[in-house]
Amino acid sequence: MWNFSQSIFLHHWGDQTNRRDTGAWRILKALGIPAEKPVTKRDFTLMISNMEKIHNADLIYCMLVVMGKEGETLPENLPIMSPSYIQDIVNQTYDRFLSGEALDTALNKKQIKLVNLLLRIRDFATVVEVNRASKAGDTGRLLYMWKRWALMGQGLKKLVHYSRHLPQLILLLEVILPKSLAKVIESTLLLCPSGREGHFVATDFYLEVQNFWLKYFYNHSGIGTDIKRLRDVFSINIPILKHLMHILNVESGINVIQQSHKNKITNLSINSFIRFARQYNICLAEEKPEEFIPVLTSDVYDEGIEAIKNDFENRKGGLDRLKPPYMFDQQMDSDTTNKPNDSVTDHSNKTDDSNETDDSNETDDSNETDDSNETDETNKTDDSDETDDSDETDNSDETNSSDESSKTNASGTEEDSEVSGK
Repeated sequence: MWNFSQSIFLHHWGDQTNRRDTGAWRILKALGIPAEKPVTKRDFTLMISNMEKIHNADLIYCMLVVMGKEGETLPENLPIMSPSYIQDIVNQTYDRFLSGEALDTALNKKQIKLVNLLLRIRDFATVVEVNRASKAGDTGRLLYMWKRWALMGQGLKKLVHYSRHLPQLILLLEVILPKSLAKVIESTLLLCPSGREGHFVATDFYLEVQNFWLKYFYNHSGIGTDIKRLRDVFSINIPILKHLMHILNVESGINVIQQSHKNKITNLSINSFIRFARQYNICLAEEKPEEFIPVLTSDVYDEGIEAIKNDFENRKGGLDRLKPPYMFDQQMDSDTTNKPNDSVTDHSNKTDDSNETDDSNETDDSNETDDSNETDETNKTDDSDETDDSDETDNSDETNSSDESSKTNASGTEEDSEVSGK
């Protein structure tokens, strides 16, 4: 949740160098919330809290525009309204600012400032819904929003790994795993350490808290602490040790406060934001001749859909990167075993044929080389014989033909005697 929320927050952050910009940073400044940097590295809870405040402030101003009271200051006491009037205002606000037709109308009219507002409301609503579903322990709502994030993640450029891991997790829970095993994994995604309603947290978040306490005992135990002993003995008893620490604090007179992180916007902050929204005309409720036009924020949902289409048409393997890693193995993938195996067998047959042809070519070449070697040897022997014959003929020309036979017989006897002597 934190990584997707961070990417969405940075996507709508805006141009901080332009004071007339109406991005998320300007909304925080109008609410009186100090935010020099978009995201603090060690406080993701504060980041989600700020996103929820921005979302609530945008919705309040949209409702005031529908009611025609955007120029009025909100009183301390809430006004009395009938349920039917409230429902009518909610429906009108949805039709004017939150529906798909409203976004299409703003895009067709090229109302850039209004388009940025509508996209920010839509994207921040996913973060708020995931946060509330997690606190309520409702895994069904959580999976429903994860499916939407799986598409949005393809359009967010900075989410390289999570844009693949989230679709893989959804496929595991929805398609691949048996229902019983998927239900077990789904039931362990969230847990409630305190047992109170509305205080569920993610399992990895709870494990990080336990890891913090383990590091705390390791760093405050003095010299000679064995980390293996802490890991094997103390780590399973961290909740008990934490409870003992709280009891010691209570007995020593220190108040142990367990507070829930709830967003509360003061009346002063919301009135400051309303003045800013009216001055910069973020909902385009008034027509101003010299209206500042900010940079258009891209629609990550549409970009995610287009990215999936392009991958399916142009990428080698289609959407295989969104599948779990083991599904790339052809033996494990039962749906695509026929075609790939056929191609593999065809390829193997081709390779066998090619190997056979190569072997035959090699044998032919070897035979040719052998024949050539034999012919070379015969030629050499013939040449040597010819040279010997030529030498003999030369010698025979110098001597008489009658003496030649006697000399050869004598040489033969001498050679035989030499061999026998040796």
